[in-house]
Parts: sequence; structure tokens; C-alpha cells
Amino acid sequence: MVVIHESGIREENCKIIVANFLSAVDHWVLALLWNVVTPCIWNVPKSLAWCLGYSDFNASCGRKSLVKNVKKHLNDCSTSILVFPEGATTSGQKGLLKFASWPWNVGEPVQAVTIEIYRPMRVSPSVLGGRWWTDALYTFFCPLTIWKVNVLPIVARREDESDDEIALRYQEQMAHHLQLSSTNFTCADKVELAKNRLFKRSQGSKETNRIDEMVKQVLAVLPHVSPSDIKKQLLINDDVEVTIAHLVENPLDARSISSESLNRLEKHDIEEKITRRNKKADLTSMSLQERKDLLLQEARRSYLKKHDMKNM
Repeated sequence: MVVIHESGIREENCKIIVANFLSAVDHWVLALLWNVVTPCIWNVPKSLAWCLGYSDFNASCGRKSLVKNVKKHLNDCSTSILVFPEGATTSGQKGLLKFASWPWNVGEPVQAVTIEIYRPMRVSPSVLGGRWWTDALYTFFCPLTIWKVNVLPIVARREDESDDEIALRYQEQMAHHLQLSSTNFTCADKVELAKNRLFKRSQGSKETNRIDEMVKQVLAVLPHVSPSDIKKQLLINDDVEVTIAHLVENPLDARSISSESLNRLEKHDIEEKITRRNKKADLTSMSLQERKDLLLQEARRSYLKKHDMKNM
């Protein structure tokens, strides 16, 4: 269910409406209130833009082409133009993205409206890096979504005021009404942030898988050592052989022993390991290569015994 609350006076002579951008369906909601069309300023197929309810004003050819087609539309039709000057959705919790100034280049009066969205559950209207269709589906399947639309007074242009300057004043007016910050971040900055977070997330997942695989390799040689202690050393050394050598030479660094591992060890197996260890030369007196060879032999012996294979 969708509930819309409208407040403020809409000036009929204002043919351009600018609003903050919270969800993929904001333009549908405002179209229920007023007779407006929304130019598609994103590089998407025309058929998809039409399905989403956006109008093609040839924005892909540049700002001049967009402004020219908007002027032509306003001269030929009575339908107003709805613009989201931020260019990308935000959470509506922190601040507004920097406004594009082209709506004030059209030469028509501009009126600002603010949008606030409320839901009984903590379901965000849009998610950083999310797809438009997922945001739309959440809107359709959420039991209740409330849009609060406030119409703000028109800001008069000052003498010799540029498009960028008046766009900034509109941005500050809307931010003040919403009790948000007026930022200099652009929609391109948001896209870059989403890419960086996605990259870090994927890199973190790969790194976790790599460390887990290394932990398994160490456990094959030192099954009595807790995986958490092994992982702690791997994060320092980032090397399986160095970690094994360190845990053998410094048993105090492996204080927490897995009880499950101890239960699996039979008494004669423990005695065998102790006897074998006593027969070994002191590891600290060996070279690094000798310690590696010894540990590899131990790992091979453990593997053959575990799988009941004969030494070949």
C-alpha cells in the first residue's frame, strides 16, 4: 500500500519541478500528483526508459541537446518537466548530492519539492550499488510505504546569477528543509564509491578463502593446533611452511588446542608422535631448508597414514 502526503502550494506557472531522489519509483509517485514527464538522463535503451516511465529528450547527445528538446517540449505541451538534479538516488539520511545546473538553463521558473519516504520496517528505499528493479520490487512487496511530498517556495534568481549559483541555492534550500547536508559529491562519486566497495568486498572474500585453504594445509601437519591459532599466525606470516615451523618451534603460540582434535587422537598415536619428536634433531639447530624438508616428510607420512596408503 502506498500513501502520499502533499503539502505546500504548487505554482502552476512553474513548468520545471526539481526534487531530491530517493527511490526508483519517485517519478511515478509525483506523476500521480501532477501532470509531469521525467527526462531520461541515463544511458539506457529507449525501450527500457519507456517501460520505466522516462521520456527520451536525446540527453545522450549532450547537455545542449537535452536543454533544446526540453524547451521545445515546454513550448508545444502543457505538461511540466520533473527533474532529479542529483542524478542518483541517496538514502535521504545524510545529505544531498551536488545538483546539475541544466534545469535552470532552460529559462523557465523552477519550483523545488522535497520527498521523504517512511516504512514501518527498516527497509531502505534504495541500496548503494543495488539494481533499480530490486528497489522497485521492495517497494511493491513492502506492506506500507509513505511518501511525504513538500512543495517549497520559488527561489528568485538574482541579477547576474549563474546557473551553477542558483542551483546551489536550491540545493541548500532543500537540504535545510530536509535537515540534511548540502554536499559537493556528485552522482559520479557515488558510482565510484559503489565500485570500490564492491571490489573490496570481492577481494575480502577471495582473501578469506585463501587463508582458509592455508589453514587446512597447516592442520594436515599439525592437527592438534587450534585453527584460530593457525589463522592468527598465517595473518602475520602469510606462508604455510613458515607458520608450521613457527608453531613447532614456539608451541606456546598454540595455546588453545582443539578438543575435537584431541578426542580423535588415540593414545598410541600420541605416544608415537612423542617418540618420533624425541628422535628428531633439535629444530633450532637446523637450517631453514632442513626444517622445511623435515616438515614435508612429516606431512607426507601423515597423509599416507591417514589414507591408509603404502609408502611408494
